Amino acid sequence: MTRPPTFDAAVMQWLPLLRKLANRLERNAQDREDLIQDTITNALRLWESHRPDGAMSGWLLFQMRNAIQAKRRRQQGALELPETLGVAPTQEGATLARAALSRLGDTRAERMLVRLAMGETGAEIGEAEGISRERVRQLTTEARRRFAKRVGVDCS
Repeated sequence: MTRPPTFDAAVMQWLPLLRKLANRLERNAQDREDLIQDTITNALRLWESHRPDGAMSGWLLFQMRNAIQAKRRRQQGALELPETLGVAPTQEGATLARAALSRLGDTRAERMLVRLAMGETGAEIGEAEGISRERVRQLTTEARRRFAKRVGVDCS
């Protein structure tokens, strides 16, 4: 699906707000520009995750927050996984997830996370494992928390 030009125009309409916020968050002029560019890049890449009935300004601020968090993770040297919110699962994403999860061990919950990364639903996984979709969600949430703690990422 091709991104509509109206979406690009809507993103650019909020550029003054992004600049204002970046001025408050970053002292260095180059860091401010990098933050704005990262935010716009993410917004254009993840355009399908924006709800047409949602507020563009709030969604863009969320993208900026994600860009700031990614920068902090890079600076801290933590393992950075690709941002896949709103993006179809890929073989590369599953391979990265397997490699990252291998740091924790081979438990059922970690295997479920990989299956989620490959695009299976919680209901499908639950049916195959003989548990409910809710139990899959609980197990994978706990596995994500353990993984984040292990690699030094703040999930709060």
